[in-house]
Amino acid sequence: MNEEGKRPTVEALLELGERNKIEIYTSVLSIVEVAFTRDEKNSHSINESVEETINNLWAPASPIKTIELYDHLAMKAKQLIRSGLEKGWVIKPADAIHLISAQSVGADEFHTYDKQLLSMEHSKLKTTLGFTLHKPRKEPSLFDELELE
Repeated sequence: MNEEGKRPTVEALLELGERNKIEIYTSVLSIVEVAFTRDEKNSHSINESVEETINNLWAPASPIKTIELYDHLAMKAKQLIRSGLEKGWVIKPADAIHLISAQSVGADEFHTYDKQLLSMEHSKLKTTLGFTLHKPRKEPSLFDELELE
């Protein structure tokens, strides 16, 4: 996860979550998506300590809260894919699950490195889902617009 400096940003966000400065949510689908590191993939070997680190992301003490996928969210994700077609969006099923999961908890922002998602027309997406998409950044971006005295 060190490509383009992602690791320090993700670690900083996790630390903010641990200090209860931000809330971090993800679909339970992430448990399946985060199965190995790039080093493990490249070497075709599994490191047990890495697996423990990955599993700790989903442990109760983790700052990451998982959102269960159930029928209602799955139907909403399918509808997002279908309605996106009319807007010229191509939304992959896993992305739709993540987006609808974020909407279900009232997320203010959705952080992703997915270039396809980031290229979607943000005004229509915000109207549809109620939040904006951003690349992850180290500080909570909602505070960027606050004027501090």
